[in-house]
This record gives sequence, C-alpha cells and structure tokens, in this order.
Amino acid sequence: MRVTFHPAVRRDLRGILDYYDERTDSAGDRFFAAFDAARQRIKMAPTHFHLLDDFRRRCDLAKFPYHLVFEIEGDEVFITVLRHNKRHPGFGLRRRRR
Repeated sequence: MRVTFHPAVRRDLRGILDYYDERTDSAGDRFFAAFDAARQRIKMAPTHFHLLDDFRRRCDLAKFPYHLVFEIEGDEVFITVLRHNKRHPGFGLRRRRR
C-alpha cells in the first residue's frame, strides 16, 4: 500500500508538533512517533479500521487525543485529515485528492 497525504495534513502536523515542542523537549518527538506508528498501521491493514461513512475510515493515535481520517482507493491510502478528537466531526471532510 502506498500512503499519501492531503497538503493540509502536513500543515496540521507541523502546527501540532510546534505546540508539543513548546511544552517539553520530548513531547513533539513522542507525538510524531505516534503519528508515524498510526501511518504504519494504516499502511499494513487499512481495512482494519472502522468506517466513518461509505468510504472514509478513522485511525486513532496512541496516547494522544488525535486521529487520522483516510480513504482507500485501489492500492493507495489517502490521508485527508489529522484532527483532535474534540474537533467538530465534519472538520476536514471536504478535503479531496487533487
């Protein structure tokens, strides 16, 4: 499986990493490790995660209140949203593959 990201996911990730890096020296590193582990879990078994609707799935990050929303198309996974668990459930759902 190939995993790609919507450009907004990269911006969101940078903002979250900046936030955690301001808190402690290791918080940003721990968040990125959780993000990367979730990406790897998605890559290995994308259909393992529960459906949000007809074509989107959700993967929670371990030990952080964030999750990834992604779509599967053929042999590619497209991650459209990285959001906090308390964000509105509709946040980012209008994002599409370009």
